Amino acid sequence: MKKNGKRQPIGTILTMLLFVLFAQGCNGGEISDSSGNALPDVEVIAIANCQGAGCAAHQTEITIGSETHTGYRLTTDSTGKYFYDPYAVQVAPEDAMWIYKPEGDPDPIKFSISKSGYQDILLHYVPQYETITDPDTGEEYLVSEVPEMYLCRDDEIDTDGDNLCDAVEELYGSSPTNVDTNGDGENDDVEIYVLGEETPGSLEDCVGAYCFDELIWCMTGVDENGFDDDGECSGWLDCIEACGDDDMLCPTVCGSFFQSPIKDAFSQCALDNGCYSIEFPDLPACDLPEAEHVAVGNIDGFWWCSAVEADIDYAFYEDCQAFTFDELNETEIDTVSKHIVTYNGEERTAVNPALFTRSANGYLELVYDTWVGYSEQWHPYYVTPNVMVMHVCSVGTDNECHDWATCILTRVPLESLDSGEMAALEAALGNVFQTTLADYTLIRTSDCPSDITMP
Repeated sequence: MKKNGKRQPIGTILTMLLFVLFAQGCNGGEISDSSGNALPDVEVIAIANCQGAGCAAHQTEITIGSETHTGYRLTTDSTGKYFYDPYAVQVAPEDAMWIYKPEGDPDPIKFSISKSGYQDILLHYVPQYETITDPDTGEEYLVSEVPEMYLCRDDEIDTDGDNLCDAVEELYGSSPTNVDTNGDGENDDVEIYVLGEETPGSLEDCVGAYCFDELIWCMTGVDENGFDDDGECSGWLDCIEACGDDDMLCPTVCGSFFQSPIKDAFSQCALDNGCYSIEFPDLPACDLPEAEHVAVGNIDGFWWCSAVEADIDYAFYEDCQAFTFDELNETEIDTVSKHIVTYNGEERTAVNPALFTRSANGYLELVYDTWVGYSEQWHPYYVTPNVMVMHVCSVGTDNECHDWATCILTRVPLESLDSGEMAALEAALGNVFQTTLADYTLIRTSDCPSDITMP
């Protein structure tokens, strides 16, 4: 299972300072759309007291329900940011504003957030000020960060009817199918917009509310029927916790090393209840060659994954990876993959049963029994009795397709192919992918454990 990441470009010293201010706080924040892209020209009106030269020029009246309020208007810039700046660090002195609530006033500052074509938000926000120092000038600033907000388009689907469209719920970490993700009696939109809970659907809260039995089974290694998985699932939990913050490598290694029906039940429950999703935005979108797919006939039997070309070093296993195929009917191929994985100095063979289904578009869809919520598209571009070249794309719960690797599969170790087969393979790689075999990482096929070498 793979996940995500976001990059923020930094430019001049002033831009760096402003980025630090935004990162550490400020009476300002950032607004994005339901895909996480920055939204410019969003109207933000702060309903609060205001001091500073810019208050008069930015003052406006706004009606909420039956009440009219005085507010102070800004619009987001090209990066989706807005900033009520009392220090005139970002704005001209004549536009400097400090928005605040008088001391002792229990009400939060309210932000009315709106853009044509998008759902309006009324955010209640209690500033939590911090003091930061400009490293260049020594100046100190009080700053407070408004949580990042995501706007739904007016036409986007809101499955559970909690005023958060499905795509935005995934960004906030709440469930698109449960109005009260953490089961505490408050709807998700109230928790985010009124109570200030940025992640009402944190994984811990969500699985505790909806998957408690599965979590207990995983922690104890014993399911409701008394099945004991010898601590595999609890080992998986420990591995994930200890592995680090690599959202792609850690679940892949831990999930391959620790394999358990209890783990799969836990993962399925968490997915079904919207506690997490599997996405791959760190990987590029699936970029297929212009060549036509070739037909995959009967490929029954044992195949090595002999070589892989990929942009990331953990998109594949370098040590003894093999497949056994068994055609079930015209559209389905039963599949078992085996590969070596090492964790904490211990080596194991991971066994992944799966099913290939031939699609009408020419590729094979691979769904694993053990990797809940994850699937792959295998695009065949070269197939002979002894060699196949497949371009593999990963698909998560968002149904977005991302590049993973190009794999060369052979019935025998790659070095055992005769000169004619090698020449034909090299020609195919050049014609279809504009690569040579030298661009590929060779995967070990000799001296592999018996459970890898024997189908």
